[in-house]
Amino acid sequence: MTKIWTVDCGTGVSVGADVSPEREQEFANSAAAEAVRITAELARIKTTLNIQVDARVRTTDATITELLRKTLAPLTGYVARFELIAVDAGNGAVKVIFATVAAKRLGAGALMIGAPVVLSTHADAAASAWTVSASASGDDFVISVTGAAGRTIDWLIYGHVTSFAPSAA
Repeated sequence: MTKIWTVDCGTGVSVGADVSPEREQEFANSAAAEAVRITAELARIKTTLNIQVDARVRTTDATITELLRKTLAPLTGYVARFELIAVDAGNGAVKVIFATVAAKRLGAGALMIGAPVVLSTHADAAASAWTVSASASGDDFVISVTGAAGRTIDWLIYGHVTSFAPSAA
């Protein structure tokens, strides 16, 4: 005889039972089958959490400049939370933006899901006209920035991206 212990996940109570070798094998087969089922279910779903994003660029004048470009995986949805900070290299003016954005890639390429949402903005008066935009280009997600005429601006984007894609059945 073998003693098999089970735990009630709701109460945390463990119970031991003596089982015959035949019942022990039945229990082992049942547990193994459940482990295979759970493993198969987890393998069916692909998920990547908290991919860190950290990119920097310098703009001169009011020229639109690409700050971040990422190729999206096919049949995958993405949500991102970003912090952007920009500093004028000459006078120290600062702009800070906290935003969320969602995108996806279908067979025809990347698409934005709705419009980016700016959660908050903090800016010196001299930085109020600086802009950030998000777009889809081909299979890529792109964030671009625009500074000001006659100014040199250093930009930093930092954040986390979550992607999700159920795999083919």
